Order: sequence, then C-alpha cells, then structure tokens
Amino acid sequence: MRFQSQPAFDEGFRVAGTATSSHDQTWEQPWGERRLVRDRHNELRVDFASVAGAPRKFSLRVRVFDDGFGFRYEVPQQPGMTRST
Repeated sequence: MRFQSQPAFDEGFRVAGTATSSHDQTWEQPWGERRLVRDRHNELRVDFASVAGAPRKFSLRVRVFDDGFGFRYEVPQQPGMTRST
C-alpha cells in the first residue's frame, strides 16, 4: 500500500501475530435471487508491525469460502496517520 503523504506499507514490517477462525451462519436478505444466504468460511488474520522508524501497523484478513476467497487490509487509527477526504 502506498500513501500520498506517508511512507509506503511495502517493506520494513514483521509478522506480529496471527489468528484463525471459522464461521457458519445463515442470514436473510430482503432482495436477490435467494432469501436465505449461507455464510460459511475460514479466516486467517495476519498482523504486521514496523521494525524500524515510526511505529506503524496493519492487518491482512483473508477469508476462504466454498466458492471463492476474499481479502482486505485493515489499517487501525494510529499516530501520524489521518483520514483524508
């Protein structure tokens, strides 16, 4: 990840922790082809922390479903990083 006014999140990090979980739930949606949707997946979260310079952190969350996968980066609030519009 690269930012306009911050150092990039592409090097200088270590794995600070991991967590796994499984989820199996059915939920109801008011639109679409199916009224009931099954949400069944396994998840891995990997937390990263900077090894030098200003302390920075982020997480990578990966979910694997029966028919595909998804991922997202999570950057928590931290000193020196502000939300821009």
